[in-house]
Amino acid sequence: MRAPGLRWLLAMWGLCCMARCLAEPARPLEPIKLRHADAVIETASPALYDGRDVFVPLDVARALRCTVTVLDREESAIIGVPDGHRKEVALTRLRRVPMIPLASLAPILSLRFSVQDGECELVPIAPSSVAAKPVKPAKTASSVKPWVQTDPPGAQPGVQQPPPKSSSGTSSDRQSVQRTGAGPSGVQSPETVEGAGQLGTPPTQQSVATPVDPPPATVTAPIKAGVDRGPIRIREVVCEAVDPAQARVVIVADGPLRPTVRMAGAASELTVDLPGTILDSPVTEWTFANPLVASARAATTGAPGVTRIVFALRRLVTFRDRVLPPDSMEVVLRLPKLVGRRFDEMRIVLDPGHGGPAATGCSAMVNGRRIYEKDLNLQIARLAYERLRKAGLDVSLTRTTDVAVSLSDRPMQANNKLADVFVSIHVDDAPGNSRASGPTAYYHGSDVEGRALGLALVEGVARAGDLPSRGSRSDLSRFTTGMAVLRRAEMPAVLIEIAYISNPSDRAKLISPEFQAAVAGAIADGIRRYVEGRLPADAGTPSAETVGAQEPEGL
Repeated sequence: MRAPGLRWLLAMWGLCCMARCLAEPARPLEPIKLRHADAVIETASPALYDGRDVFVPLDVARALRCTVTVLDREESAIIGVPDGHRKEVALTRLRRVPMIPLASLAPILSLRFSVQDGECELVPIAPSSVAAKPVKPAKTASSVKPWVQTDPPGAQPGVQQPPPKSSSGTSSDRQSVQRTGAGPSGVQSPETVEGAGQLGTPPTQQSVATPVDPPPATVTAPIKAGVDRGPIRIREVVCEAVDPAQARVVIVADGPLRPTVRMAGAASELTVDLPGTILDSPVTEWTFANPLVASARAATTGAPGVTRIVFALRRLVTFRDRVLPPDSMEVVLRLPKLVGRRFDEMRIVLDPGHGGPAATGCSAMVNGRRIYEKDLNLQIARLAYERLRKAGLDVSLTRTTDVAVSLSDRPMQANNKLADVFVSIHVDDAPGNSRASGPTAYYHGSDVEGRALGLALVEGVARAGDLPSRGSRSDLSRFTTGMAVLRRAEMPAVLIEIAYISNPSDRAKLISPEFQAAVAGAIADGIRRYVEGRLPADAGTPSAETVGAQEPEGL
């Protein structure tokens, strides 16, 4: 009897250890002192430590003689180091302040850091023995691919802002950092029942890059690329077909490039911004006999010293970019990985966000009755389910009634079903900002497949609902480790916020059966466009075979 009892105790102990590992409890954020070169770095907001990484406010980068340009909606920033090199880093909002993970910032500044006794020490990495040679961008910095955020049309990434004359910011300037928030830790636990997007207020709509906080006196003026040699010259733009599903774009210059690449024009254009360069070519437009890329053109940016090359796309693609030292860069474009498979063979899992008595999501009063997000999510998901089922697909819902489903169980259902696509449906909310409008798609981290799926969905929903598209964005812009409902999915996965319940116009649409049916059709059609590699703007309206010729019954 003793042996079985011992085995039972060991088994229970193992299960408890496993449960603790799976729960991934987040350590409370603790203020931490920053020290560099035997001096304490003073900041308006404290740096925070979560037991794994240190998160620092933007003025730390400025105190280390960097320039900081915050991009649209404060989701990422361009960090410019004194040698002229630039990198884009993701921002996360902790205690309502945009912050940079030190693990992302330190390599750009050639620093390492250690934490001990409530202090974080920044130590320069020893330079190589060839320090007497002219300074060039560090090899490690150029070989590491930065996190790339897809910006909405109109944003101008990579625009360097000159430092203001004053060396000290006013209280109103400092408050500009705190326009948006993400809750106490910015980390979304995978074991909570609440759906994604509940820890903070969505950012307000902006259309241009805006620097946050005046830099202190230690900030250097923007340094021109190609120190002491003038702007770098763009010599050639080349596009070659690797195979029918893959293309390679190469931009050749006479010096090192620091590109910012983003999808624009409702996913029909790829924009490459090259700061510190000029176009040295009699040709400003290029035409390609390529199955994925139709043409390219040089375009103006409104910012001095920035060359923009815009590539017109024929198909919906994923993309990855990298610098090719010493004088070029490339972008590899591929069709989504599901292209080539029959659409009616797809297995889809739709996730109506929230559910149950506690996880109601956001809500609003309409004609004396409270409308809950969980109910809107379920109504739209059911309609999309019927549209896809009538198109012959294997479709399932993570919940079919008003029940609680944990965030970890939702993607697990999709994993267990070996789903090809996972879409979580939500409604957005911006308390105190009734102007925020339109759908937003989130993909996990830097997943290129999720980004392409998000573009196909968000542009279709925007057109179907006559709403402005807020684009496809990384979930790292909302939470430090991304959204729990996405980060464990083993297939292309997207969380789509349909519209804002806090906006009176969006809210009136959300409760309309006609709008719900149109959005459901757009979700079904967006999945089809992703699977077929078609641009969101192709063919206009959803096809009957995709969305079903008749309205769903029994809803």
